Amino acid sequence: KALSSNADEVILDLEDAVTSANKDLARTLASSLVHEFGRARTISVRINGLTTPWARDYLIACGTLGESLTSVIVPKVESADELLEAERILFTAGGNHTTLQALIETPLGVQNADSIARATPRLQATIIGYADLGAALGRSRSALPEHWLAIQDRILIACRAAGVAAIDGPFLGITDDDAFRHAAHWTSALGFDGKWVIHPAQIDSATIAFTPSD
Repeated sequence: KALSSNADEVILDLEDAVTSANKDLARTLASSLVHEFGRARTISVRINGLTTPWARDYLIACGTLGESLTSVIVPKVESADELLEAERILFTAGGNHTTLQALIETPLGVQNADSIARATPRLQATIIGYADLGAALGRSRSALPEHWLAIQDRILIACRAAGVAAIDGPFLGITDDDAFRHAAHWTSALGFDGKWVIHPAQIDSATIAFTPSD
């Protein structure tokens, strides 16, 4: 559904969407999709974090996809060194044209947002991961977008100072309802460049929220 949608970027999720027993199969399937659609679509891959046993193999596989793969999203980034290590593995595997995106979803990642955003010229964007970050902070799943203002501004300022895109993470729901549209318009008004969605029904509303007027 995502690949046939009008989304600006399609992210193939090899992290939370894949069980441990299926990591190798998912890597093969994702590579096939990138080869098939990557020339016509903007496709990125979210790998597992660098502290997991799958990260290196994922990065090597991504590095072999050449210009068909736009970007690799590294989850749970807590330091600039993690992005530099991901960059090194990608480059060694041949991924010279593949950019990086950093998913900030831990308190330490928020604390180190400035150095993460400046880690490498290969970094294209930083994204807020609300689910894991909220759990780490003890924040309620029913928290409103306004309750995240301090963290949203923290990430936004780090991105603007470093010249990388600031992307709002996914709304924790799959319907295109008033709550989702409020969340999208809230971060658009703050100055974010875009928003992840986890269901095709949300694409049009997110596009409207982040598209400038004439």
